[in-house]
Amino acid sequence: MARSCLRDGDILARYGGEEFVLLLPNTDAEQFTACCERLREAFANARPLDMNVQPGQLSLSIGLTLLNAGDSLDESLQRADEAMYRAKAGGRNRCEVSWDTSNA
Repeated sequence: MARSCLRDGDILARYGGEEFVLLLPNTDAEQFTACCERLREAFANARPLDMNVQPGQLSLSIGLTLLNAGDSLDESLQRADEAMYRAKAGGRNRCEVSWDTSNA
């Protein structure tokens, strides 16, 4: 699944129990969104290791943000977290975006 968009220098790391952080340096908003959509689709179509879970029963809710000049990492993580919860509230298995590209 990670091969959907990861390049040398990109980082995918667990950030909590069920949360992950994906850092994509030198990636614009359009590329980042496309990468996350590919990850979401790959996850949804993956064959689960748990035989009690059928393909299509898994979902991936993604909150996206950009780290703009002057932003702290904590501010960016908070925006991404808020976007993820909007994705969950909006029906799950979707990507939500939270960024201001005017400062990017």
